[in-house]
Amino acid sequence: MIFNSFHFLVFLPCVIFLYFAIPYKWRWLFLLLASYYFYMSWKPEYAFLIVASTAIDYYAGMRMSALRDKKQRRPFLMLSIFTNLGLLLLFKYFNFFNESTRAVFDSFDIFYNVPEFNLFLPVGISFYTFQTLSYSIDIYRGNTKAEKHFGTFALFVSYWPQLVAGPIERSSDLIPQLKQNFDFDYNRIKQGLIRIGWGFFKKVVVADRLAIFVQEVYQHPGDHGGFAVVLATWMFAFQVYCDFSGYSDIAIGSARIMGINLNDNFKTPYFSTTIREFWQRWHITLSVWIRDYLYFPLGGSRVTYTRLMFNTMFTFAVMGLWHGANWTFVMFGVVHGVFLSLRRTADKYFPSFRLDLGKRLNWLSMSLSMFWVFNLTCIADIFFCSRNMTEAWTQIRSIFTVPNTTNDLIHNAVIGADSSVQFILSWVFVAFLLFFDVVMYLRKDMTIEDYIVSRPTQVRWSFYVILLVFIGWFAMTTNAAFIYFQF
Repeated sequence: MIFNSFHFLVFLPCVIFLYFAIPYKWRWLFLLLASYYFYMSWKPEYAFLIVASTAIDYYAGMRMSALRDKKQRRPFLMLSIFTNLGLLLLFKYFNFFNESTRAVFDSFDIFYNVPEFNLFLPVGISFYTFQTLSYSIDIYRGNTKAEKHFGTFALFVSYWPQLVAGPIERSSDLIPQLKQNFDFDYNRIKQGLIRIGWGFFKKVVVADRLAIFVQEVYQHPGDHGGFAVVLATWMFAFQVYCDFSGYSDIAIGSARIMGINLNDNFKTPYFSTTIREFWQRWHITLSVWIRDYLYFPLGGSRVTYTRLMFNTMFTFAVMGLWHGANWTFVMFGVVHGVFLSLRRTADKYFPSFRLDLGKRLNWLSMSLSMFWVFNLTCIADIFFCSRNMTEAWTQIRSIFTVPNTTNDLIHNAVIGADSSVQFILSWVFVAFLLFFDVVMYLRKDMTIEDYIVSRPTQVRWSFYVILLVFIGWFAMTTNAAFIYFQF
């Protein structure tokens, strides 16, 4: 099921009520059953992938935990890695590599006849694969111990709020919380509901409305002038932010009600002043995972300059490929890797090169840097949003080569929307979102629920009413799936 569905609106209160109603000793079993029901609502037969991954990682973890020598642990680590990555490669990447190989062979007129592997992509496979891999690697490194209770471990792998689109949790963070006995707490319920409401606003009011214009421009590459492409790309940046962070907010809020604290995945990313800071604020659990389990093992930044550039480009290419089996996603990662490499090169050879307008105009320096970084991320987003590389390059060329007339500017600004009012509303809601993002940023990344709870009664209830009106009156009724479900 998806969060923005009637099914979920029934599922959530039922799960919360039964969670607090049943005895503590049976809660793990109830949550496990609820998690499998949640996942099997899409395609029941693919639950066997989670079961297989859970069973193998539980076995490998138990065996590694019983051994002191890393050499003895290594075969069981390899069992976990090859099983999880094997399933991921088979279901998500086989056709991508198969078609890429076919294209290479065809260019040399070499016969290649390996058929496609036509199977439905399991929802969220990239997320729970990385989560179970981190568990096995941490046990191998001696950073954590294996979970002996199979049911608790299975719940860690399949915990329903973050199962299909994260955040990617570490066993050392989540498993101890799953074992705790949380009583019904009014303040925690209130905070969770605020976070859930904020997530729904982002998704059904902002993201799904922005998608109307974005799809019109990006599904018809070459048909629009440069202004329309730039505008659509800016709108996509906010669409994907609200879509993905909206899911994370609903997941975090749902877990918070039950006493579980999931990691924040977003912290006002479009207020970043460097690409490096952007990835410290955007999809945080993925970037931290890549850092700890790929970038650091490659040597991190404690290597030669040439190797540092390789490590940076390789890890970002992998991060891009993680998003999807398409060269556009690889390019998305590569573009970010190039920008980060250029910044590191500037830091090495031109350490004093910074936009500095003085203390009195520091706010302007920060604002210009934020706008610059935002547009750099938008360049990468062109590849992320395009269906293939040809369309991505077409959109980029359109920015510089396709002229705009006055009629084009007006027509392209509202085409695909119900009316110009819908287009204007999109930016009104983005402004409402950015207002609170500014507040969160200035308050050192305070969460929305903590900020609202700390406000006077009149402010709190004004926020509740406005948010409910926005969701109830302006929500798009398309029930569009979250973008990151495909990953």
